[in-house]
Amino acid sequence: MGRARDSIAAIIAATLASGCFFTDNINQRPSAEIQQLNAGDPLYSDDLIELSADHSTDPDGDPLSFEWQAFYCPTADPVDCESIGTGTNITWSVKIPGKPLVRVELTVRDEYGASAKDEQTFAVLNDAPTVSLTVQGTESPTGGYTIGRPLSVFAEAHDGDVEDEPELTLEWTLFPAPGSVPEDVEWVKKSDTQYDLRPDVAGLWRVDVSVADPFGGTDDASEQILIEVDKPPCIDTPDPPLALGASYIVDRDAGARRFAVLSVTDELDPYPLSPSDPDPDRGEATFSWWLASPATGGVLTELAGHTLADYTVDPALYAPGDALSLRAEVADRVPRALPCADGAATCSIDDDGCLQRVTWEVQIR
Repeated sequence: MGRARDSIAAIIAATLASGCFFTDNINQRPSAEIQQLNAGDPLYSDDLIELSADHSTDPDGDPLSFEWQAFYCPTADPVDCESIGTGTNITWSVKIPGKPLVRVELTVRDEYGASAKDEQTFAVLNDAPTVSLTVQGTESPTGGYTIGRPLSVFAEAHDGDVEDEPELTLEWTLFPAPGSVPEDVEWVKKSDTQYDLRPDVAGLWRVDVSVADPFGGTDDASEQILIEVDKPPCIDTPDPPLALGASYIVDRDAGARRFAVLSVTDELDPYPLSPSDPDPDRGEATFSWWLASPATGGVLTELAGHTLADYTVDPALYAPGDALSLRAEVADRVPRALPCADGAATCSIDDDGCLQRVTWEVQIR
């Protein structure tokens, strides 16, 4: 036994002395390193994580192969993670399917099978939703909405995280104008994104809406709505035109003469109302007439039951030289008392040139 040991020791000594003890064939393991090429950019759902294994090395200078794996983690528990892709190139991009985490693993191998692994977890941020409001209705010339008309208010909500949109929660709040009575207001939910409003008083109304996603992202919007009073109707086109201080001559030989209001402007009750007008809230202006003649002692007397937009004077009913006064007044759906004296030939409630009364002086010949 002793002789055998002495022989082995002699062989080792001879080998060392001759320089023939080889160590170059021992393969060393490579190192793996994940580098994010778009580092510093916030990451949201549907974004790409751009990755590179270019910083991975092999001490022996051996060529390397790359194996990538990515996992979507809907919670912080690794058990919940699911594979979302693999790759084999030195660079690789991963599309983020959702929040809140994506885990990426890189395995590098040299040609002798030695391997190393790196792993990184990326936080995926919540892209907060956005919301805006629009009002649809028939605007008045001043940009408001006449009381009595219905309005629709629409919310448009979006979320950069596509999967969030069906889960967005909207909350609506209506702030009526001063003097409003809740029981008289129509505020009707048509859908999560639409309410219909019929205000009961004029003034400045406000609608607020807020949106929230399941991950705490929020946004809000507010819209002010000017509700205007229903202004008095305006006689636009009397026929014949008014000539204050002058008389219209009606010749007995020329036959009957028609006096008319050809058009009336009003937000809700114009005249004439087109049969094809699609607005169900529109009505038509109404008329009343007065006549002063020798038969009434020169006193203006209402022509009861005559609500047409015109009146015909038949000169055959009068003697030459008779003087008549013919008056037309227009009204809409709002009861109003004209503030002008009975003797005033014209009348404007707001004293702004919008006439609710016209009077023709007529001379029979």
